[in-house]
Amino acid sequence: GPQSTLQRFRTMFPCSIEVKDLCPGVHARVGASTAVNTPSFAGIQADIEAAMRYLLGRTDVDRRRIVVFGQSLGAAAAIYYVAHSAHRAVIRALIAESAFSGYAEIAREKMASFWLTWPFQWIPLLTISTRYDPLAAVGGVSPIPLLVVHGERDRIVPVAHGERLYAAAREPKELWRIAGAGHIEGFTSEQWRKRLVSYLGKRVCPELPDSGRLRGDSGGSASVDR
Repeated sequence: GPQSTLQRFRTMFPCSIEVKDLCPGVHARVGASTAVNTPSFAGIQADIEAAMRYLLGRTDVDRRRIVVFGQSLGAAAAIYYVAHSAHRAVIRALIAESAFSGYAEIAREKMASFWLTWPFQWIPLLTISTRYDPLAAVGGVSPIPLLVVHGERDRIVPVAHGERLYAAAREPKELWRIAGAGHIEGFTSEQWRKRLVSYLGKRVCPELPDSGRLRGDSGGSASVDR
């Protein structure tokens, strides 16, 4: 996500570690194949796996506190990864913000939105593989808790994508449609950052007193599906 988002999460979770801190080599070649430096869907999954393995190899990381958080393309990739990961036993929750439901579908939508490329919107449907589509994978995330977060004013990845992912997912799941928020802007509001901390407290640190509701978490007014 943008630097401002990362800074917010560092403030919320002082012990959090970014991928670039975990594994600089992975950060430098996100999505790239190990054989040739060409981005690919398989390469993205390999990068996530490499970061996870590095994380699990650290002696300062509590395996009972691991949460996967992805935004936009990262959220789409994270859904597939968590559904198929060999490390599912240590993943306490998955948070997917502004995720699209399919790679070919989002490409088709973008081409259809511009008059010059509108006649060619069918091309992604024939040329982009659906193998790693999050919509097909999201049902496999369960029983790991899934939180789908989407801004209702997201013009890059419309909220309908998040709604489709939520509908296809199995319990436990939640959908937060955040009024007034655009693309990956769900946690620009302190209210929703506090709600996220509360959500994680219930799932990652349930043994802590009052973990389900932190001070200042008044619930909010945006729509939430559980």
